[in-house]
Amino acid sequence: MYEMRAEQDPASDESVLVWHIVSKETPTTLCGRAQLLLLVAADEGDQGGQRFCPPCLTAFEQVMTAAR
Repeated sequence: MYEMRAEQDPASDESVLVWHIVSKETPTTLCGRAQLLLLVAADEGDQGGQRFCPPCLTAFEQVMTAAR
């Protein structure tokens, strides 16, 4: 099972969130970031700009394709 977690984007101002995909079986995101760095609660995601992590989306697509 997977879930989305957001962190503040370190490459832009602090109001922009980057959403990552996290597997509940591993302690990291699909792009390799440690879950401990993901400090933003999902309900705080309405305050500024948002984007999705491209490496996480690519890895998720590969996982779903392999599961078919």
